[in-house]
Amino acid sequence: MGLSGQGRIINDVASYVAGGGEYYTCDPKVKAEACLPLLNEQGEVVGIIDSEAFEQNLFNGQELALLLTVVLALPEIVQA
Repeated sequence: MGLSGQGRIINDVASYVAGGGEYYTCDPKVKAEACLPLLNEQGEVVGIIDSEAFEQNLFNGQELALLLTVVLALPEIVQA
């Protein structure tokens, strides 16, 4: 998903899959996942942040804010 330029937050993997969502399982212990694109100044995807959690509903509030901060800052830091 992240390579498309769109992010996805799945706070309950089991419910997402049960509802017909496509999901590639790397580790069956993962209960939540955030996949967010890293975009350069031209809006092109230069990478992704893929964060997984062994607990549901992790990607809210401060955890999501931290990931979004990294997503916004990292492309500029790497290009510097």
